[in-house]
Amino acid sequence: MKLKNIVLALLSFTLLIACGQNNNEENANSDSGNKVVVQEVIQGSGYTYINGISGGKEIWMATTKRPVEEGAVIYYGVAMEMQNFTSKDLDRTFESILFVQEISDKPILEGDKSEAIGNGRVKTDEQKDISIEKVKDGITLKELFENKEKYSGKIVKVKGQSVKVNNGIMSKNWVHIQDGTKSTENYDLMVTTNESINLNDVVVFEGIIILDKDFGYGYKYDLIMEDAKVVK
Repeated sequence: MKLKNIVLALLSFTLLIACGQNNNEENANSDSGNKVVVQEVIQGSGYTYINGISGGKEIWMATTKRPVEEGAVIYYGVAMEMQNFTSKDLDRTFESILFVQEISDKPILEGDKSEAIGNGRVKTDEQKDISIEKVKDGITLKELFENKEKYSGKIVKVKGQSVKVNNGIMSKNWVHIQDGTKSTENYDLMVTTNESINLNDVVVFEGIIILDKDFGYGYKYDLIMEDAKVVK
């Protein structure tokens, strides 16, 4: 009798472990519906446009230019939906399109998803080994981050090197710049502009400083420079 009870207990324990493993696999594979089966790929000059099936629905998504194969299964992280978005590059208007920061051939767990960059910092890149001389009548990024309340709502001038560029999102170009200075972990400034900037360009921006800017869809910035113009 005792042997029978022990066997039953062992079987129950084994089933519990198996069920737990299956549940973990299902949770990892479901990934909040961010799984996409790629149907079509269009390579633009700066973006890769992907048409696919996700959660039984057809979607369009765009990410920084990279190779993606038709028929592949991919997963995406943080996404920002744009409605009635017109791509000048493709001469095409999308009724709805997701701009995503990260795609992978494996599920992206919630804790690993790339978040929109707050605190003026690029999460995916380290601080660059550069040294940019402060522009006349301007400030360094260190000065900006250490005195952000002072500069909030004011127009300032900064000089830096572009380390990341995303063009044509919400009718703006999004540029991350660094100048080699930093305050604690803040060394990168997000700038929105209508100017055309290339990667690694050294530019002088003049724009208004906004604090706690929330564009929605997870795109929230503790500090951002908006409507910036390039000063020659």
